[in-house]
Amino acid sequence: MSCKSTIYKKEAVANEGRKFGSAIEYFPCWIARMDGSEVPALFTQHQIVEAIERAAANPEDVPEKANWLQKVFNV
Repeated sequence: MSCKSTIYKKEAVANEGRKFGSAIEYFPCWIARMDGSEVPALFTQHQIVEAIERAAANPEDVPEKANWLQKVFNV
């Protein structure tokens, strides 16, 4: 299985209406559900760091990154 997803840290959005102790910014993405619908998601810097650490600790579970042909032909 290949992975087509990317979260771009350069797309950070400010946390409007920020409460004390909450993240200053979020990293947005869209989650495609099994039924084809999509929902927005916001990740904090801490959540991204935690996910990177989890992937490093479990490399056997990380799918290979999709190449451009896989992205174009959706395979």
